[in-house]
Amino acid sequence: KVQGVDGIWRALDARGLHALAVTASDHYNTRLQAHVSHRLGVRFAARPTGRGKREIMEVAGIDQRVIDHFSRRRAQLEARYDTLLAAYRTTHGRDPDFATARALAERANLETRRAKGPVRSLDHMRAAWRQELTDVFGPSALAALTDAVGPVGESTATAQDGPASLAPGTPGHDRLVEHLAGRVLDVVQNERSTWTQWNLRAETERALRHPALLAEHHLDAVSAADLDRLAEAVLARAAGPGMSLRIDPPTLITEPANLRRADGASVFTRHGMTRYTSQAVLDAEGRLLTAATTPRPRGDLTPAEVDAVLGAWQQEVGTTLDAGQAGLVTAFATDARDLVVGLGPAGTGKTTAMRALKAVLDHTHTGRLIPLATSAHAAAILGAELGVRAENVHKFLHDHTTQNPRRITLAAGDVVLIDEAGMAGTPNLDHILALAQRAGATVRLLGDDRQLAAVESGGALRLLVDQAGAVELDVVHRFTNPEEAAATLQLRTGDHRALAFYADHGRVHGGSAQEMTDAAYAAWLVDVTAGKTSVLATTTTADVTRLATRARADRVASGHVEAGGVLLHDGNTAGVGDWIVTRANDRRLTSLDRRTWVRNGDAWRVIHRRDDGALTVQHLRDAARVVLPPGYVAAHVELLYATTAHRVQGATVDTAHALITGEAAREHLYVLATRARHATHLYVATHAVLPVDEDERVDRRSWDPAGVDATVVLQRILDREAAETSATGAITDAYATAASLATLVPRYEHAIAVFTAPYYERVLEERLDAIDVACARTDDAYPNLLVELRRAHQAGWQPERALA
Repeated sequence: KVQGVDGIWRALDARGLHALAVTASDHYNTRLQAHVSHRLGVRFAARPTGRGKREIMEVAGIDQRVIDHFSRRRAQLEARYDTLLAAYRTTHGRDPDFATARALAERANLETRRAKGPVRSLDHMRAAWRQELTDVFGPSALAALTDAVGPVGESTATAQDGPASLAPGTPGHDRLVEHLAGRVLDVVQNERSTWTQWNLRAETERALRHPALLAEHHLDAVSAADLDRLAEAVLARAAGPGMSLRIDPPTLITEPANLRRADGASVFTRHGMTRYTSQAVLDAEGRLLTAATTPRPRGDLTPAEVDAVLGAWQQEVGTTLDAGQAGLVTAFATDARDLVVGLGPAGTGKTTAMRALKAVLDHTHTGRLIPLATSAHAAAILGAELGVRAENVHKFLHDHTTQNPRRITLAAGDVVLIDEAGMAGTPNLDHILALAQRAGATVRLLGDDRQLAAVESGGALRLLVDQAGAVELDVVHRFTNPEEAAATLQLRTGDHRALAFYADHGRVHGGSAQEMTDAAYAAWLVDVTAGKTSVLATTTTADVTRLATRARADRVASGHVEAGGVLLHDGNTAGVGDWIVTRANDRRLTSLDRRTWVRNGDAWRVIHRRDDGALTVQHLRDAARVVLPPGYVAAHVELLYATTAHRVQGATVDTAHALITGEAAREHLYVLATRARHATHLYVATHAVLPVDEDERVDRRSWDPAGVDATVVLQRILDREAAETSATGAITDAYATAASLATLVPRYEHAIAVFTAPYYERVLEERLDAIDVACARTDDAYPNLLVELRRAHQAGWQPERALA
């Protein structure tokens, strides 16, 4: 807390600190890189850190194995601590108490610490490091490192050597700022529909440390001061007119000086949290809305013709559509609008309805069904289920942009179906709509605006549902227990009553993160061993990696997997017998019959490991065999024993075991709870066992076993939505919030308190002696005293009488 000039202690607004945390980290990384480059003359290179993560910058020329070797101390400590904790739980059937956990942490620290010798000088330590490098990596390792890095300690430039174009006001400076601001905005608006200055700042910092950009604009030798000025100029341009648009509503009442900060901003605004969008985002959303609300004369199919075809199809395949499914098919086939949305909660039979739609289009010869999915893996499954070629959204757009002769062409009457449309991203939806409209085709979006959304600029699906309406499926077919089906619909809308079903049926398990990890894994292993299709899922890739490590160790111990293997990018190992997942599309890697190629998300079993690190793998779905080269294995292969909520969305299995942490949002919980037909168990981490690192023990609540109940954690998750709001929706929400009583009444009450405080302070001075007044003013309850005096006054009491 901090004490203001008025003597009152106040807490910092943690929301503002949270919003700028990423930006502060990027600012530090950029300045550190610039300082090291200038001081030592080294260069930096981008290093991938895994799918879905940004590149990090490392000193160029240093082998990653060397970096990992000299950074292994913490990993060894944490691994040993986890082993000791697991052994304790196995022996005692519970987590250790505080004192025991601290003793185990100290033991892990001692067992992994190198023996201490006498205090050594820097020269001695450098000699020891050189010796360790050559002992581990061979006699040529030191020469290879110094050759790659260059003459460290001899700066290649000075601050004065920077390009003259950085002088503000020069044409070179202005062109550079315009270029960088455009680049920053392109990245930000492709990732989100609205943003703040902190998003722009973070992306500006990343751009200013990227090696390719530094080399292109000769910025390697820029001084820290010049870098600061350049960053501010880029930010001002990216947030300024012609690029970003402010979407905050106008102030209904101008605040007087008493209600403004020193910089003139209203005390009712959050610092740095002005939201922006761009005209490009608004235009894309506008085109989607227009297409979804404007009928066009078509004259193709009638609802009666669709009903007739559906009747015959249901008899032929032995399937009965519910009313919602039949209505969805009819709307998709006959609606005169270019864009129609179909909503289907998890398990409502969306795929069955789409098979019926294909049958209608095939039977009536009115056009083709063109299915698109948000990943190549999902497209392969969708195509197999519908019996027609399906494509990945990004590949479809890339083929049309590059005029690939093998692209899926569109024709009048075709129906472009985008499955899991909420994950497609607004720019992609807009581009596909434009292609369809030019060809005379229609676009149909199928998904659920309550499940996980796009990692790109999103919010379009919910915008369309809110403003254009949607055809909705409402009968859940997936679950064997009708009560579970009803509970999932309550989860979908954040209704806390849904949790009663899971608690009453023994589906909610609470405990430490370590205990719940073990419990989820053990239950999943029982199901898999019993021959059930089961998924072990969580919300973070770090948890997935840990669970996969655990699963592989057990499979090695049971003889199902070889102990050796190839090192993967996440630190795990893959060998013969392992289940793996490929994480990058590569159409060059095909089976012998050329029918199967490697897709992101495909599941395989390793059947042979070569000495060079290549793996021969067999597809778990169609048994096709492919050889994965060493480079692909090292960069794009992961173990398959656990998965994330994003990857499992759209899957259906027998059972599911979900590791739930407090950072999850409602969409994560809903997706994880709706994958299994027969039973989903939720393993809720309510706390962590005492951290091994003393610096992480500051927040006692995070490792207090009595701090929070599992049900409370789940309730908080249900109250938290992660779905991005469209720019159009954000503007509507902002104006509604600005005019709402929920906003205006607290502001009015605060203003009254500020302007009446001097009067009530004078009353206190008149009715109390100076010592009592001085004591009152230093008391934490003093502001409350003034409030109560005002309330009494408003209720008809004279303040002087109230103090009597």
